[in-house]
Amino acid sequence: MDTIFDLYFEDTLPEVVRAIAGKYLEAYSLFAGLGVWKGESENSAMLRVVGSSDMLATMREVAEEIRAGLKQEAVMLTVHKANTVMIGGS
Repeated sequence: MDTIFDLYFEDTLPEVVRAIAGKYLEAYSLFAGLGVWKGESENSAMLRVVGSSDMLATMREVAEEIRAGLKQEAVMLTVHKANTVMIGGS
């Protein structure tokens, strides 16, 4: 069983996020959207990583570095167990 990590944060400096993610992760998806924090709308982003549960410590490091790099009060990391199937690739 795989683990899905979703990290949510305000989308202010995507180049900072890509640089941090690239330091720690071989593969990830980055999605843009709209979020609300403390009643205020903001551009938001979600970084998704599918991996093993032993990546939790790494994902916490990524989350903290993104939080600091974007000067955010907080970011949110969710962790989900999932059955995943890779079609193609190696």
